[in-house]
Parts: sequence; C-alpha cells; structure tokens
Amino acid sequence: MNENLITDNNNDNINNTIAREKILFKEVKKMTFIKYLNLFISIFRFFLMFYLLTLLPIIPSAYESNIGIIIYIILLLFNILILPTFTIIVLIIVIAGVLGRSFVVNKKKDSILDILKCFCCYFCGSCPKNVETFKISTIIFGIINLIWFFHFLPDLFQKREPNYIRFFPYITKQYIIKTLLIFLDSVLLFLQSYFFYYHEYFLRRGEIYIEFYKRLIIKNRNKEAELVRNELPNNLENIGLGTELQNV
Repeated sequence: MNENLITDNNNDNINNTIAREKILFKEVKKMTFIKYLNLFISIFRFFLMFYLLTLLPIIPSAYESNIGIIIYIILLLFNILILPTFTIIVLIIVIAGVLGRSFVVNKKKDSILDILKCFCCYFCGSCPKNVETFKISTIIFGIINLIWFFHFLPDLFQKREPNYIRFFPYITKQYIIKTLLIFLDSVLLFLQSYFFYYHEYFLRRGEIYIEFYKRLIIKNRNKEAELVRNELPNNLENIGLGTELQNV
C-alpha cells in the first residue's frame, strides 16, 4: 500500500480505493484492539507482580558458588525493586495514554543516549509518554526476566534439587509456580513491546489517518470517521502535526 492516501479523481480506480479504505479500517480496528489489550495486560501484570513478590525467593542449585550468589542477588534486586517500579509506571502511563489519548511519538529518530535519558526520566515521572521508549524498555525488561527464568529452569528438569528444598518439600510447589510465572511475565513484556511498536507505527502514519478521517467526513460517514479520530491523540502535535489541524 502506498504511504499516501489516494484522493478521488478521474484516474482513480474505484475498486482499488475501496480496497485501500478497507486496509486502513483494518489498521484502525487493530489499533483499537491492541490499545485495550495493552491496558488489560498492564493491569494483569500489576497483580501478577504482587503475587510473585509473595512467593518465597528460592536460590537455584546453580547459585551455590560465591559468584553465583552475587549474580542471584543482583537479579533478585532487579525483580523486587526495579521491575515492580517499572510495572507500576507502565500501568499509569498506559491508563493515561489510553483514556486521555496522550501517547506521543518523535518524528526525528532518537539516539540510544536519548532513549536511555528518557527511560531514566520515567522513574522521576518527567518524560513524555513516548511509545518508542516503552517499546525498547519493555523488550529489555522481558529479556532480563527471561534470563531470570533460565536460571531457575534447570532445577525443574534435574533430579537433584537445591539443598534446602530437600528439607522443605512444600517449597517445591512454589518453586515451580514462580518459575512458570516468571516465564509468563517475560512473554507479556514481549507482547507489550509489540503493542508499543504498533502504536508507534500507527502514530508515525498520523497524516494518513487524518486525511482518511477528512475523507470520511466529506462522505458523511461520521460513525466510521469517529472511530478513526478516537485512535489519534487529542493533541495532534503529539504526532508532529501542527495546531492548524486541531479542529479535525
């Protein structure tokens, strides 16, 4: 599909125009679905985080060496401090972004340093709701979480167990549950990264959807036009469009 929406003129192929409209509607409806699914997953991960924190921290047998214990402590601090904080921030940002339609996207390509600076600012609540930053940060957190999962995984398939699990068999169940939930959380983070990726893709094509919206208004297809407008930010400057388009 061309990046520009085709307008009606004598050279237009009507069937081709209808097909392009269907593609745009499909993208708009996909954006609506992804937006609310992202919100649901953010809420689910919020409660999942609290449940994981209630489970006992278990030291896998691979961490019985001194270096292993140090690595374990670093990952443990990540999972009980940094990841929960990030989970809460993502939930707040997604709620505000979905209900207030306030997500933003930078038209210029950010450098890695810009993304890292913005990511750090999120913990202070001073950075815009940039979907590109969340796209990258969620996949990074998902990878770290997956590393955490793989450190637990070997004990599920080996006959030997961490020493103190032998003396406290009831911990085995928590060990299995915690391991599986960590993997689930990694999958959810990867999903959210894709959701933010699609949101970024959608916002970067904002001019196309604005033109599509205008075209629907001209054709008096107000209900469909409203569906398109609802997926665009309240403030169109958030996608690099000027104030002259704020009345659309």
